[in-house]
Amino acid sequence: MNKLPTEISGALKVVHSPKPATVGILASMAFSAGVAFAVGLAPAPVQAQAQVVLDRTTGTWSLPAGPGTAAYQTVNGENLIRWGTPATASGQSGLGFKGRGSPTELNLPITLGENFLIGELRHFNNPIFAGSQLTSAKLTIDTLFENTNPLNIDFVYTTSIDETPNSPPCTFPSTPGNPCADKISISTLPDQTFTFGGQTLTMASFFLDLSGNPTNSLISQEGGTTSAFLYARLTKPGQAPGDEVPGPLPVLGIAAAFGYSRKLRKRIQAS
Repeated sequence: MNKLPTEISGALKVVHSPKPATVGILASMAFSAGVAFAVGLAPAPVQAQAQVVLDRTTGTWSLPAGPGTAAYQTVNGENLIRWGTPATASGQSGLGFKGRGSPTELNLPITLGENFLIGELRHFNNPIFAGSQLTSAKLTIDTLFENTNPLNIDFVYTTSIDETPNSPPCTFPSTPGNPCADKISISTLPDQTFTFGGQTLTMASFFLDLSGNPTNSLISQEGGTTSAFLYARLTKPGQAPGDEVPGPLPVLGIAAAFGYSRKLRKRIQAS
């Protein structure tokens, strides 16, 4: 016969002083009930979600429109589209996109709900002769996510190009004595929902200026270059409703991106 713990045995005696055999049966029943109760409270095993990893991003230009002719270049990993007959030694105007691709930028683990950098968009504004400009071009951003089965997700943006006459009055805010600034506008894309790594995810993409504020346009002075950074965010459908439009990046985050821009510019100038 199993011997009961003192606490259980004492409690049973106080209730109705059963015979030893009865105590054994009751103890067995109490033990079984306790095991069942414990099993019932045990949490179900948590299904671990596979880590989403961003392997690389690239941007390519296509479908140029306008009276001018497009030329394509790749300089230090930045894909460029150039246009215009130069009016000065500064060269052609153009757009460039530099995605993640260097060894230090590959295989970035993604945390759901946090912004991550896709790449940098640049606008080069130089004086060109009228009739040699472009009015728009397509920018396709290819993102490769790694897991058991790699997955490519593409963003296709339309960039509208507003080349203005270089004589006042200027259409856009311009530096005194250096008319006139030009502008590019970037289309807004809807979020994309897809299944990857056993989970359904929604990806939003958005451009931020050098101050970390959302933007869909760049205004560049004649002879100048401006930049915007393309970010994305992965969430589960229905997560964080109303959070699709990002606020300014933390200072350290945009400072890192700006440092990335300066390093890229130095590499291009040295080439």
